[in-house]
Amino acid sequence: MNIRHKIAISITASLFFVSQLAHAQWNIPEDSKTLKAPKPVSAESVIAGKALYNTNCASCHGQPGENNAIALSPKPTDLGSSEFQARSTEGSVYFQVSEGMGTMPSFKTSLKDDECWQLAQYIRSFSAEGAVDLSSQSKDLDLRLDLTSKEHKIIAVAYDKGASVEGVKVAFFIKRYFGNLPIGVSKTNANGFAQAQFPTDIPGADTLGTTEVIVKFAEEDLYGKKIITEKVAWGKPFKFINPLDDNHLWASRANTPTWLLLSYLGVVGGVWLTILWVVGQILKIRTYGKWH
Repeated sequence: MNIRHKIAISITASLFFVSQLAHAQWNIPEDSKTLKAPKPVSAESVIAGKALYNTNCASCHGQPGENNAIALSPKPTDLGSSEFQARSTEGSVYFQVSEGMGTMPSFKTSLKDDECWQLAQYIRSFSAEGAVDLSSQSKDLDLRLDLTSKEHKIIAVAYDKGASVEGVKVAFFIKRYFGNLPIGVSKTNANGFAQAQFPTDIPGADTLGTTEVIVKFAEEDLYGKKIITEKVAWGKPFKFINPLDDNHLWASRANTPTWLLLSYLGVVGGVWLTILWVVGQILKIRTYGKWH
């Protein structure tokens, strides 16, 4: 057996071994399967788990029940599928989230323990026994945006048929070029008010410092997808600096760097001097030939 055959066999064996590891089944202890979250599943825990899922899990697993996981080998499990739910419990999902395996990371160091449980409760909400009826707690609320220019405070008001609503989470954002910048989440008080402080170091979109403020319900599953936006001149004034106006290598001809212009003239002058010297030598040779 020559060296090429040995290398081919080694590579094949390694790939097979890696493949078997990738397809290995979870070894979940029996006592972990029977664990229950410290707090019973609720609409609040499921909604919090959904936010955690979208941040930490959706990029690989896709949305539960939609079979749209990322194209990896092996393909990440659809956590909302009936097959996964049939073999899972709240405790087993918590174990998987906490410990991880293979390409799936362990989240026990990056998430708090109650957040791991919230993730587990959200994932189990796609099963019959873990499902939570949000309809009894949901309300189609209204949202209003008030701005106080003096202190640069963003105030959102949540109300239902004219009456203020307490305890509703409102999320505040500032629109940026590549998405919305979150600046806070606040619960409404007894008067239905929630507020956030506008950052003082945000650059605006023009010389007036214009920025766009966005508020919406943080728990859209409960209160609806209401989005309110308004432009304010609270950001740092933006002054456009044209990079072509200075003496740069990429500037226009009028702003050519002095060193580049001198280098160019030196090279061109040297070439012409060389040409003239060669012509002079040729003329000398010609003259010399006539006399000899």
